[in-house]
Amino acid sequence: MIGRPVDERISLALWGMASILTVGGFLSMFTSTVVNVALGAIAAEFRTPLSTAQWIATGYLLALAAMVPVSGWASRRFGAARLWLWCVGLFAVLSACCAMATSIEALIALRILQGAVGGLLVPAGQILFAVAAGPKRLGRMMSVLSIPIYLAPVLGTLFGSMLTDGLGWPWLFLVNVPISVLSLLLGRRWLPSRPSPTTQPLDWRGLVLTVSGLPLLVYGVAGFAPVPAIAGALLLTAFVVTASRSSHATAIADTHWWIVGVTAIVLIPAAVLVRVETRLS
Repeated sequence: MIGRPVDERISLALWGMASILTVGGFLSMFTSTVVNVALGAIAAEFRTPLSTAQWIATGYLLALAAMVPVSGWASRRFGAARLWLWCVGLFAVLSACCAMATSIEALIALRILQGAVGGLLVPAGQILFAVAAGPKRLGRMMSVLSIPIYLAPVLGTLFGSMLTDGLGWPWLFLVNVPISVLSLLLGRRWLPSRPSPTTQPLDWRGLVLTVSGLPLLVYGVAGFAPVPAIAGALLLTAFVVTASRSSHATAIADTHWWIVGVTAIVLIPAAVLVRVETRLS
């Protein structure tokens, strides 16, 4: 039997590094829906309408979508490993702050910040993974490691009710803290530390088009609102057209767009789930 070439074999070290990165991505997507079932309880505790409490979930998803296009530039500017570690640490801190929030306004603001961090966390991990795996091993590993990230929004809904009924809604956020701390410690030990390869300036035109277009698309599709969905699609189309006509690659145009696509595929169903469960509450 002829074995695989050496450069196509997947080592245990590579699987281990990929597992660490997957935990970070899982946390970000798990948190996107884990609060859905507790929106009613949170609204009652803070004596606020359910429509206001809904922004705890919606604000997180929109902030996450807005930051995904920035991830390519941020990974190049600061280094993907450093960015990932900082995001995991901030995610833990913001999770603890969410659990201790004393007003609905503070909780929504913290969730928006947490979503922005999550929007950098997932792509930074995928960029690190893609570089370490290489093109010949990437497809095989992604087919396995993407499953937990795709399942995370569904598992968030299932475990959200268990945590809320058993321990109270603050534990929807506190559960992230020990997992994030463990991921941070493992990441500092095992993730490759490489200097940023470029100081390429940020493409502001592309940033405006994508940061506004992707959240509008997610919000419009999830809320069954055609105007935001069409506006988001047009903005993203305008970006693709302008980027393709550019004579040089920009920091946004050169982003790993397969990462943006994968994240959007997960985000849109998660946002739909938030909207449907809120209406049923």
